[in-house]
Amino acid sequence: DVHESLHARDGAQHARDTAETRRRDAGVVRVAGQAHFVFRRDRHDALDRAPDAAAARALPGTEDCKIPFWAPDSRQIAFFADGSLKRMAVTDDRPQLICPAAAPRGGAWSPDNIIVFQPAASGPLMQVPASGGTPVPATTLDETRGETAHRFPQFLPDGKHFLYVALPGLNNLNDTRVGTLDAVPGPVVVSSPNRASYGNGYLLFNQNE
Repeated sequence: DVHESLHARDGAQHARDTAETRRRDAGVVRVAGQAHFVFRRDRHDALDRAPDAAAARALPGTEDCKIPFWAPDSRQIAFFADGSLKRMAVTDDRPQLICPAAAPRGGAWSPDNIIVFQPAASGPLMQVPASGGTPVPATTLDETRGETAHRFPQFLPDGKHFLYVALPGLNNLNDTRVGTLDAVPGPVVVSSPNRASYGNGYLLFNQNE
């Protein structure tokens, strides 16, 4: 029946979100200059490791953090911990609070020092200055498509446009849209089982045949 169908769809989306978060929480986040960050599975500390270093060092103040992402200068990271969005320089050990984010679903940092992020399980993406402040909407849910949530933003090279996942997509897929900070709904560029990502001039996504 309809209730069972909705329950199955929500369960499948929860499984995809869990897999996405685990993928981001374990492994290389991004290579940047002479350092890169990974996550430990056991303590969820952010780790900093130079290519010529024998071992990684845990960054103080990042205990139990989730879904880290880099600043454009590769000298700072933002992450979610203790129900909040935080930032910290890689040479520091004192995270700075940006704003609340109780149930995060991804974030991205623009060259203009605006962070786009999802603080909850549903609703539009929000934007906030990296220095902190009151978040305001960065996207608008498309009611004509029955959207309930936007998640996992990723800025494109121009620093103005970003990819994001719009849910629910058609046929139990994830719709990837292109957005801008004026909150005008952007076009759907691809629908796939998982979110699409940009890398080196290509849009990467899974596609069932």
